[in-house]
Amino acid sequence: MLPEDMRDLALTQSEENFRLLAENSTDLIIRVSIEGICLYVSPACVELLGYSPAELTGRNAFDFIHPLDKRAVADALEPEILFGSHRRVVCRLRRKDGYYGWFESKFQFFGDIGTKQLQIVAIARDIGDRVKKERFETVRHTIAAMNTSETDIEKEFSGLLGTICGTLTWDAGEIWLVDEPEILLRRRSAWYAPSTRLQRFGERSARMAFAPGVGLPGLLWSRGEASLVDDLPSMYSSVRRKEYEDAGLKSAIGCVLVDESKIYGVVLFMSRRRIQRNQELLDMITETGVELGDFIAKFRARESLKTESKKLGAMVEESAARIQALQSEVTRQQRLEQDIMMAAEVQRNLLPIGNPALTGFEFSSAAIPARYISGDFYDFAMPAPSLCDIVIADVSGKGIAAALMTTAARTIFRSTVAADKSPARILERMNDALYADLERSEMFLTAQLIRIDQDRGSIAYASAGHTEALHYRPSSGECIRLPSTAPPIGIMKKIDIGEMEIRIRPGDFFVIYSDGITEAADDEGELFGMERFVDILKRNEYPSAGELVHTVLAEVRAFSGDKALADDLTLIALRATSRDLRLTTASLMANLDPVAAFVRNAALPYGERIADDMELVASELVTNAITHADSTPGRDDDGRRTGDRRRIMEIRLRLESDKIVFDLVYPGDPFDPEARERSLPGPLEEGGRGIHIVRALVDELKYSHDRVPSPESGDSNLNHWHLVKMVTQEKKA
Repeated sequence: MLPEDMRDLALTQSEENFRLLAENSTDLIIRVSIEGICLYVSPACVELLGYSPAELTGRNAFDFIHPLDKRAVADALEPEILFGSHRRVVCRLRRKDGYYGWFESKFQFFGDIGTKQLQIVAIARDIGDRVKKERFETVRHTIAAMNTSETDIEKEFSGLLGTICGTLTWDAGEIWLVDEPEILLRRRSAWYAPSTRLQRFGERSARMAFAPGVGLPGLLWSRGEASLVDDLPSMYSSVRRKEYEDAGLKSAIGCVLVDESKIYGVVLFMSRRRIQRNQELLDMITETGVELGDFIAKFRARESLKTESKKLGAMVEESAARIQALQSEVTRQQRLEQDIMMAAEVQRNLLPIGNPALTGFEFSSAAIPARYISGDFYDFAMPAPSLCDIVIADVSGKGIAAALMTTAARTIFRSTVAADKSPARILERMNDALYADLERSEMFLTAQLIRIDQDRGSIAYASAGHTEALHYRPSSGECIRLPSTAPPIGIMKKIDIGEMEIRIRPGDFFVIYSDGITEAADDEGELFGMERFVDILKRNEYPSAGELVHTVLAEVRAFSGDKALADDLTLIALRATSRDLRLTTASLMANLDPVAAFVRNAALPYGERIADDMELVASELVTNAITHADSTPGRDDDGRRTGDRRRIMEIRLRLESDKIVFDLVYPGDPFDPEARERSLPGPLEEGGRGIHIVRALVDELKYSHDRVPSPESGDSNLNHWHLVKMVTQEKKA
């Protein structure tokens, strides 16, 4: 046999031996040209990479090496060519499913005898399980090395998350702890791979909170065990689906942080690649959750112990000084309490004694301080026999400073009240006097001042930033809320205070109060409020002003329960009662308008229509009296008539809650209304219509006359008209 034939035979046998070895090996064996082209790939590639040999043959081997490992492989080839060092290099190779597996590779260079070309034989062994175990051990070691003496738990957690993510090639790690008062998960620590999108994702996470079962952290919390989510963007229940897509996160794995008795939160890891599901990984994550839960329990116990130790140490250090200072403090407090009690007694003595003596009005009041000393006050004064001024005020703040300011306000009120000064002017004077002191002390004062005119049955009202006054009409069920007419005293140096007049009919209530009523709170912090206050007025019947005050205070106390008053409480109620008015005037036509005006003004509290009716009734009857009986002839000693002498007529009104009683008494010839026909006179006839108008406008009409002795003219007739106008209104729904 020729040498060339022997060489070919040897080469053929060598090639067959190589293929036999490669095709029976569990390792991946590849023969590659110096340019990196795969010339031969062993059948093990199917099991290890998922490719068939035909799919890899002819392709560049470097296309399957992880981009981060290509440099390490290239660096290992150079010494192999030069020195035959047979170095082993660990690298990642891409599988057909897109995932990378860990392999340990070694290379050998040789020259092909037939082609004379330099080739590389690469043998790659799957070390995925070994790498996984090594990484798991790294994670366990990192957790075990956590230092419970570290005061910055976030720093410990962040370092741990970074180590785990770096070791297992994950992109984000988060620890969410339970906020126990709210029963919500809030992010406590986090680590994110360098990425603008991941950093934005982390910023949003820091602002979020999850309830059990809500979001991915809440889902892990409710499940209570390690869980793997293969496809984050497809989670139908995820509240952050769009954010996962924006950050490029595809899968996640996590579990609860738990010790033997308590769940502290969850640990969550996310990856921009699909995390492969295997039980060993889930077990490792579960173990991580237990270790971290135990760490948190120990850390919190240590922190609690440290805190209690500090407290105990401070108590021991301070106890001697506290005991020594206790007696002096008790003595000081006793003296201060005595001073406060004396100040409170002085303030109580400044409150009005008794009630003002009012005609046509009932008065009732209550003043309850939230503390010993009140920032509220009320007072009244009589600038004229028929006028009564009542002021109620509330100084911002409480305690001695507020009490001093109320005393100053009361003094100014007492010194300013005068019949020629309206409520608005009195409050303006109070602002002028107190502005500088209030501004310096950073306080202000709200005040209401009303003037009761007992003759007219009216109330003049002015309010500087105080609570709404209430005008309650039981006859109609209407409750009118009267607003403030100016800003509080002490806010501006000069204020222009508005004023309004309210007509009060018998049975009406007028209520003024401080915000201690409406701002009283129950155990849940809900305020008593204006609507509840008005509802109490409407749903009860009050026979007196005192009954109204008693009922409101009882309702406020029941609403507040055992809770102390948050603010001083002052309440004043006025109830208009029946009134009698009298006017005596000469039977002159010139007095007709004053008489009509007197009757109209008295009837105005019942409304414009009633006032118009009563004015017309009075005009008709008084005109009749003046025209037909305005004078009586005098007589001389012989009984002869000596001329006319003007007579006096008297108008009496009684105002009640449901009616107006009108009486007209005058001397003169008798007039019999029953002698008049009930039908109206003809259109061309003069007179005779007045009595028909009166009958149509009133509900009851009576006429009587008596002969009474007269020293000047002998017996004379005294005429008396008595009529009743009913004014009952139906209550509004």
